Amino acid sequence: MKKLFLLFVFLVASSVTHGHHYWLLDDFVQQHPLQKKLMDNFSEQIRVDAIPLTVNQTSPVRIAIIYPSRQVSDYWRRSVIAFEARLDALNVKYSLKVYDTKLHGSNNQQQKILQKILLSEPDFLILTIGANTDIELLEKVLKNKKTKVIIQNVTNPRIKWKDYQPLLYVGFDHVTGTKLLADYFLQHFRPCKFAINDYYPGYISEVRSASFVSIMERQPNFELISHVHTKATQGDAYRKTLALVKKNPDIKFIYAASTDIALGTSKALHALQRRDILVNGWGGGESELKAIEKGELAVTVMRMNDDNGVAMAEAVKLVLEGKKETIPVVYSGDFVLVSAKTKKQEQGLLIKRSFRYSN
Repeated sequence: MKKLFLLFVFLVASSVTHGHHYWLLDDFVQQHPLQKKLMDNFSEQIRVDAIPLTVNQTSPVRIAIIYPSRQVSDYWRRSVIAFEARLDALNVKYSLKVYDTKLHGSNNQQQKILQKILLSEPDFLILTIGANTDIELLEKVLKNKKTKVIIQNVTNPRIKWKDYQPLLYVGFDHVTGTKLLADYFLQHFRPCKFAINDYYPGYISEVRSASFVSIMERQPNFELISHVHTKATQGDAYRKTLALVKKNPDIKFIYAASTDIALGTSKALHALQRRDILVNGWGGGESELKAIEKGELAVTVMRMNDDNGVAMAEAVKLVLEGKKETIPVVYSGDFVLVSAKTKKQEQGLLIKRSFRYSN
């Protein structure tokens, strides 16, 4: 069983073959070299101030968003705020309908929402791919090409969709963020025992946790003694951390795969009076930054959060201007490592940059 798991990890971390569904971002760019220039130009467009739309709209563009905002992480809420603010700055006329779903909403619930949206034939559909996404229905939308699709929080193009990719994958590359966190732990710890509190099985688990395992297993004498999937909630992470530490009191750090998991893990360590065991955040939202200030988290990778909303707005603008060919397949925003040693002034500048519209 262990050999099979390690084989799976190797395939996830270093290949796009053998049934793996997604391109790793570096592999995708290597295989599609023209994308590099498109990505660089588009990233520069995201960083600068808005340049208003250059064409007249005969009617507002119709946009529908499905997103799982019911989490401690403020990523999704800020994303929508930044998206609307940038559209306004671009002088784009639009109508927006937002459909809020639970992180663990049923297949039936999400399918009904998607079907309801598609009946209205919006110009743009923005959503993420989760364990309960109706992939077959989404593929029909992509193949039809009438509604343009933007996929959030995914920066790994789906291999099967090579002939009908969405307008844009937008987010912050999970593998890149994971590498930054792995480097932090390797720099701050000698060989030791560690654990992983993971997301539930699926895309996020693959790109955040399997890639972390792949890095750490190449380091001599770093021993992974527990790797558990959670429901990606604080409560489940709390309960599983209590059991973990009771069984393995000599671990030195716990890698957490999301904000809610990190905060639940931290609360359990506090209850156990085990602040000597370090845990990371993932994403660098407001709740994580406050936890770092209080000493509840050791480190996080901070996304320049609002850039993802800006990227979506700029993609809409380019379509309206007839410049769809200038949009890259993937936009991956910037990360910065933030820890307790990050100076307050520096953190303040990062917050200003990250939340430039949503704050």
